Amino acid sequence: MDRREFVKSVSGTALLGATAGCLGGGEGGEATETAGAGGESGGTTQTATDTETATAEEETGTEEEGTAGQAGDIQGEVNDTPQGLSVTDHELYQENGEVGLRATVENTGDEAFAYVEAEVTLQDDQGEVLYEFVDETEEDQITQLATGNTWEFDVTFEEAQLSEVRTYVIDLEGDIANEQTSFDDIVGEADQQDPNLEITSHRLTRRESTTYVEGTIRNVGSEAVESAEVSVTLYDDSDQELTDFNDTVEQENDVQQLSPGQVWDFQVQFTDVDMQNVARYVVSVDSDLV
Repeated sequence: MDRREFVKSVSGTALLGATAGCLGGGEGGEATETAGAGGESGGTTQTATDTETATAEEETGTEEEGTAGQAGDIQGEVNDTPQGLSVTDHELYQENGEVGLRATVENTGDEAFAYVEAEVTLQDDQGEVLYEFVDETEEDQITQLATGNTWEFDVTFEEAQLSEVRTYVIDLEGDIANEQTSFDDIVGEADQQDPNLEITSHRLTRRESTTYVEGTIRNVGSEAVESAEVSVTLYDDSDQELTDFNDTVEQENDVQQLSPGQVWDFQVQFTDVDMQNVARYVVSVDSDLV
């Protein structure tokens, strides 16, 4: 499956009082007197600057309290977790003007996970998704989450307007470690049926939660190719066709055409396929000249 979308405020301390003392003094000058403890005036006088500062800081404090109140109204839940993964705790936080979510994921299964992804969605009171945030073990440079080990993820709600948010929902995805090495028995081949394009490389791989065939094609003809479509067909061990997927030049990297000699990197992704049933795959390509 690697897929990861704050509210900032400035905290301030209200000014409690002005410094006692006497400003001014010389001939013709004006004095501003501030009574100290036990003074005859029995009170304190703040300068205009002090008053403005106190007002600004009080307003800032009010903004922060409002943000904290909004975050405190948000309820959380865990929605979808693969077998062997569990969210043991989760909580919202507000630090340095940022609001986010910290949670702990534990491998409670019998096998190590090569990749784990946490998706956090913020939803309104109707259950509609307003924002989506993603964190993954690869970003924390965790190569495996072994049995019994935990992973703490942290997402910051960057640029999210929390006033409409009522719920956050956590979903997990994970790849068991030995699943990523299960493609050794799957044979791949290239069907070089187009005279203008040559499939120069291909390989079946899995990264995060996505399985795909990636490779390169080259324009070996004398004219530019306006469009090219790469197809990957999957077969079972009885050589029965299971399904096929494709990728086109126009969809990737804003490539509009392939000039003679130019190389294009393709990636054909698979969805809703049980790779345990796949015995071989065939890559082919078709082209239209300019």
